[in-house]
Amino acid sequence: MSAYPTTLPISEFQQKTRDGRASDVAADGLTRIRKLHTDRAGEITFVHIALTTAQVATLAAHYTANLASSFDFVSRQDGVTYTVAYAAAPVYRLHYGGLTSISVRLTQTA
Repeated sequence: MSAYPTTLPISEFQQKTRDGRASDVAADGLTRIRKLHTDRAGEITFVHIALTTAQVATLAAHYTANLASSFDFVSRQDGVTYTVAYAAAPVYRLHYGGLTSISVRLTQTA
């Protein structure tokens, strides 16, 4: 299994957690909460800022190679390695001077 490139600078990072709870209304009208699974990383979103052409090529190659497969990602939030996949295609923003920022969305798969 490949790993997400670790040399790309990250400026913004957000990790949502899926806590595995489901709530529904019981026959008596009271809310019932059930725990369906352990806590998991939900969507992980971050921005690579001011990347050079070579760094953009590195990320583009990783995305192409892992478009429909899982890979390892080390979270900046808790240092844990998660098995993830791309939740969407990276979003590129070109800046004056030839630098690029890229927004990435990942989701835990295992």
